[in-house]
Amino acid sequence: MNTLAVALTREGLEVGHDGVALTIRGTDPAGLWETIRHLADETPPDPPVLAAAVPNKASDKYDQYLTDDLLTIAYAARALDVPEAWHALRSMAAMPRPEQASVLATETMNHDRSNAPPTPRPAPDRSAAQPVIRPLAQLGQTPFAVVDLETTGFASHRGDRIIEVAVVRLSPAGQIEHRWTTLINPGRDPGPTRVHGLTAADLALAPRFSDIAGELANQLRGAIVVAHNSRYDLSFLDAEFHQLGYPAPAWPALCTLSMSHRYGGGATRRLADLCIAEDIPLQAAHSALGDATATAQLLKKYLNRARQAGVTALAELGCRPLELPLTWTAPTGDGATLARPSTGVATVRASPASASVLPA
Repeated sequence: MNTLAVALTREGLEVGHDGVALTIRGTDPAGLWETIRHLADETPPDPPVLAAAVPNKASDKYDQYLTDDLLTIAYAARALDVPEAWHALRSMAAMPRPEQASVLATETMNHDRSNAPPTPRPAPDRSAAQPVIRPLAQLGQTPFAVVDLETTGFASHRGDRIIEVAVVRLSPAGQIEHRWTTLINPGRDPGPTRVHGLTAADLALAPRFSDIAGELANQLRGAIVVAHNSRYDLSFLDAEFHQLGYPAPAWPALCTLSMSHRYGGGATRRLADLCIAEDIPLQAAHSALGDATATAQLLKKYLNRARQAGVTALAELGCRPLELPLTWTAPTGDGATLARPSTGVATVRASPASASVLPA
């Protein structure tokens, strides 16, 4: 609701947010519908772009020490859910346009004292567009697609790009069924090589994102998308698809970082620490496939604990939205992939007391 309120306020409307309801002034129902349709037709903005329109973004006692840019990024991560908001906007835009209330039956005002019978109400237009009902993801029935990315930096809205992507497909029960990964040539420097271990030479012959976008879309199709800090990964995917002119749909998404607060342990919420706590070997740490595989194993443990606690619905796990995207087309390239070099990749092995970083 907060994201909808910010989006409508940015369009010049006066919006009041009261619990689960929005009170909107400055327009009539038909005008509001036009505004919603205009927003729904637009490409969803990057969350920090939308957050920049919020005058007061501070909510934590330490926010006063952040720069404006960092405060905007923090607010976007904490308070905005752009994919879900734009899904709601598109659902509302698909509803019939409200009748104009401009004249407000001037004829009736002129004749309301006459004995003329009331004018019959016209039959509803059955041909008007109706909301599209999308299938719901179901716990125990819908498969999972665990995603991990390596990137040139942390800000997709400032030109940072994906340089490696991996998808690990799981059955509805959490069993690993398929792995897919590739390096990606970002068309710029690779960023912090000390973190992800990739150099410009490693990426020189890798496919562009446009070359693998169609195959990546196939890997995610029909699944609940899972990531460790899903907002980060989904923001980069949305930015890359948006740059190609194919805005990403609002996939049902689960975040293992968020789930760890309820179902996990660990000294911190970092993937490496959570894997140590669960005795999960983190092979090839800071490679997309290594991290995605570890996240998939972490997800399975959390799903088992949730099941033991009596959880039967995805919403209880924090999955948002629940609707699966309908047909969505992404550009098809040649589908060629390039694997990460096997040398110099670190392996983090879990032990009861510590993690050792060893050469692969």
